[in-house]
Amino acid sequence: TFANADDAANEAAVYRALESSGVRTASLLKQEGKRLRLSFVEGDDYLTLLERQEREGMSPEPWLALLEWIAAFHCATGLVQRDMNLRNFLWCGSAAVGLDFEDCSPGKVIEMPAQLAAFVLLYDPPHTGTKRRIATCIQEDAIQRWGCSEREYAAQFALEQEKLCQRRRSAVA
Repeated sequence: TFANADDAANEAAVYRALESSGVRTASLLKQEGKRLRLSFVEGDDYLTLLERQEREGMSPEPWLALLEWIAAFHCATGLVQRDMNLRNFLWCGSAAVGLDFEDCSPGKVIEMPAQLAAFVLLYDPPHTGTKRRIATCIQEDAIQRWGCSEREYAAQFALEQEKLCQRRRSAVA
């Protein structure tokens, strides 16, 4: 349920745009005012995956699949998912699925992997060895995939990390 019908309509528009694009997401079944009804998608959210990898060891496959999803999402919509919360993505065994598009707007694709790496590193407990390896995997692939410099990525990562820290401080205050 959304705060208002316009927010629901905006998210529904993203689901409709993705429907014919081949980008993996839930199907929009129905829009009813401030509510969207979506199809069920089987999978583990990426926070569950991160916690499992903390215990059992890091595998790059799901993270690279999520970067492929990011690339396809941006290509299909021209939008940046501004909430890279790991609960907004599912790992379905061989592919990533994205959900929750209420906070999307036009932007540079490199913003998403930088924000994703910041989210990974800052989940409690922050900056573990596994989280650093995942963030490095994201960084290396993003630089290669989108052809940005290490300096450009580092600047975007620092910005995303600061925004995330500010959001968390605001939530606590």
